[in-house]
Amino acid sequence: MSPLIRFSFPLSPRMQGFLQVRDALACLEQANVENQPYVWLQACADLCISLFAEQGRRPGLADVTGLLSSMQVHLDSLAKEHPRYCEQIMRSCATLERHERNLRDGIEPAMAMLSSDALIHAWLNGLKKHDWLGHQSHMPHAVATLWSIKERRQVLHDGLQGLHEAVKSLHDMLHDFVGWEHRVAVGGGDHVRLERDKEFGLLIVGLTHEQVLAGLIPDISGNRMAIRLRFQCWQPGKPAMAAEQDVPYQAMMVPVA
Repeated sequence: MSPLIRFSFPLSPRMQGFLQVRDALACLEQANVENQPYVWLQACADLCISLFAEQGRRPGLADVTGLLSSMQVHLDSLAKEHPRYCEQIMRSCATLERHERNLRDGIEPAMAMLSSDALIHAWLNGLKKHDWLGHQSHMPHAVATLWSIKERRQVLHDGLQGLHEAVKSLHDMLHDFVGWEHRVAVGGGDHVRLERDKEFGLLIVGLTHEQVLAGLIPDISGNRMAIRLRFQCWQPGKPAMAAEQDVPYQAMMVPVA
């Protein structure tokens, strides 16, 4: 099977908090590598909102550590159910335990940087007021120069290293926890019913590169017991339209919440 483009849908508040931290960290890393100051500042702002539980979000750090613990409980249970895989599973447990210990190493300087750095604060304040140029009209000419000061970025990225490694490891495990199920959304829609005796935290929908290139995007509604999945078609310059054709896709339900 060719690599799939994965769409992650949280089914629990804690998983949603984890995904928000994961995506902010990924944006931050990519912006730093590709020298994109505006993307970097936006990622910093998003990470601030998650880590400091602002604007109605959950405390992201607590969500990450909570999921690390929950994953270890699930892996312990799997090791008992499948003794022949016990050694491999316990290695994964040891990895999570190490990440949990190292998670807070350096995080305090990173959070201090996020909360006190003048450039990051100015950007975040502009976002909160929905008017970056109105409140900081002089800043666009100076952003690239201020951002180029290596100390500002390095302190933050060094401090977030433990969190970044923990989140990446957890992401990899969540996306390899169960096998893909092949499904077809008839007429562009499908219903996913969940087992009542299990608690699911994540629905992952996999589409091929060609499908996404054609504009197919999944969307869900419903609740944690019955999920309604609909596919939309996003074409350049046109509003989103409901897909009416049958859409084959892959699905993965992750029983970690």
